[in-house]
Amino acid sequence: MELWDIYNKYRKKTDKTHEKGTRTGEGEFHIAVRVWIANEKNEVLIQRRQLENITWPGMWEAAAAGSAITGDNSEETAIKETMEEIGLNIENDVLEPLFSVQFKNGFDDNYLVRREVNIEDLKLEAEEVLDAKWATMDEIREMVKKEQFIPFPFLERVFHIILSSVRIHKNKPHAHPSGKLSNEIDMGDSYRVFYNNQVVGNILVFEKQLGHKKLHLMHMPEEFQNKGIEAEIIRRMESLYPEAEKWELETKVDINRKDNIYEDLGYIETGETGMVNEKVNFANYLKENDIYRIGDIVDLKNK
Repeated sequence: MELWDIYNKYRKKTDKTHEKGTRTGEGEFHIAVRVWIANEKNEVLIQRRQLENITWPGMWEAAAAGSAITGDNSEETAIKETMEEIGLNIENDVLEPLFSVQFKNGFDDNYLVRREVNIEDLKLEAEEVLDAKWATMDEIREMVKKEQFIPFPFLERVFHIILSSVRIHKNKPHAHPSGKLSNEIDMGDSYRVFYNNQVVGNILVFEKQLGHKKLHLMHMPEEFQNKGIEAEIIRRMESLYPEAEKWELETKVDINRKDNIYEDLGYIETGETGMVNEKVNFANYLKENDIYRIGDIVDLKNK
């Protein structure tokens, strides 16, 4: 018997568990994961589900997928499912968070691993996986048309991130040296941003209250501005937390900056300001509508 932890709509763990294969109650969610693997040629490693699978039998999909059992978090589940389904150990690889999809019964966390893999070295789980192979993005698009690949509505978003020069890696939470944000950041998530493999900034996300997320965007060097990096970062952050109903953004005031990137993304300047020290001031923005979320039309509840 496989048991899942039950979460509420704000992704807070409850004291309930759920048995796989049975119906969840109204407002009950579990954590599911999907791992995409891409090589240097931007080919995608895909697996074919066994013909006896309850959902999407015989269909191709991402390299690995599954649900978190009681006690496991999302990242642990991604590593475990990849090992169980295709015999690939990704424990020491960078597990890049792509986005999370809130569907009827849960949160589907999608991750990306970039590495070379020999198909011959894979050990497929006989009960779950029929086959595995590398495929180009165009080949996968064609497989979707032929109803051979699960028609994820977010597939093009996965491809976009694989091809993007912007990469986001999650760090362990840490406190800001100034102490100003320490209490909030210690309870949040920290990310490092890369552009063409060069570190260009850091992001901090934490919860002010249920459904209200705050994004602290560290100042990006001038040479990396106006390249679409910040817009991509903000969209990625919003899509990682579909449970958020409101976003607050705090960023360094730059009097020399001429674009309106935050307003263009739907944020409204609140007029509130903050100060880390006599040299660094922060401006505050708020967004309550048109939050960037990844849509889902696929019922993944029995995955």
